Amino acid sequence: MAKAFPLKCGVSYFGNYFLNHFRKDLQEIVRGGCHFIVLTFSEQDLQYYPGTLKDFVKASHDADLEVYLDPWAVGRVFGGESYSEFLVHHPEARQVSSVGKILPIACPNHPVFQKFLKNWCDAGFDCKTDTFFWDEPHFYIFKGKKEKELWACRCPVCQKLFSGKFGKPMPKTLTEEVLLFREETVVRFLKKFCDYTKQEGFRNAVCLLPQVYSIHTLQDWSPVARIKSLDVLGTDPYWHAGVKDVEGLVRHYARQVFHLCLRYGKEPQVWVLNFKIKKGEEEKIGIALEAAYEEGVRNFAAWSYQGTGQMSCLKSDDPEKVWRTLTRTYLTFQKRK
Repeated sequence: MAKAFPLKCGVSYFGNYFLNHFRKDLQEIVRGGCHFIVLTFSEQDLQYYPGTLKDFVKASHDADLEVYLDPWAVGRVFGGESYSEFLVHHPEARQVSSVGKILPIACPNHPVFQKFLKNWCDAGFDCKTDTFFWDEPHFYIFKGKKEKELWACRCPVCQKLFSGKFGKPMPKTLTEEVLLFREETVVRFLKKFCDYTKQEGFRNAVCLLPQVYSIHTLQDWSPVARIKSLDVLGTDPYWHAGVKDVEGLVRHYARQVFHLCLRYGKEPQVWVLNFKIKKGEEEKIGIALEAAYEEGVRNFAAWSYQGTGQMSCLKSDDPEKVWRTLTRTYLTFQKRK
């Protein structure tokens, strides 16, 4: 018999630093059937707004919401539309492409970046979050047609680690050994920081990019699921505008993450698209949620609050309708308990 997971619904929140405004938004988030909130904690926040984020966490707790803290675009290793000052100060810690180009993203193997992320975690401890949310950890993703054969990372640190493991120089082509090395790097990186936060009493959640999007993301999720200090394993099968089979896409990844979590004792989570939703396609949000629900998932999150209406590059055509569609489905799920 499949394990019954408790219903948990949530949404990400960013773009506002006014506490009074945030408290009003929290009321709407709670009324919309949410149990948790994902707060972005970027490098800018770490430098200029740590006290503000601490106030936001407290306000969220006062509203009876669990808090996830997201290292939004930190080092550009994690997902997020934010710049990284770390990369400016530490070019030596940046990833290097297979043809030797220095890239605008930190290397997860580099000790300088790991030290920086440890300091970020310490700030999260001070904020008194509940859960650390490791959002889409990845190597640099090459998107252009001319870059389809390129990969990362081939920096001096990665080359040395590769040679130590395989007893030979790191090749410039994406061999099976390179793929294995990169996947082991991401797993080792996640384990290091999940262990670090868990020993301080915090929960850990990870969102893995669906494999369909790029060969530069994790292809085998099992090693991540086996990390003992990880509590929640999730993915975000976001669909592009005009995609017809949203249900099939979401159902495939919901089933995958659900069965992995059953096998390794984690809580499955599925993220649904709430940005760049085209007018007339809002109903796909409910379709996606229902598909994940039918596959056994009970932990849902959406990116982001109010259809991401505050951010012009990700804004939905009708943010209010996007939000109404999401919360209507969340509240429907609550009635099924």
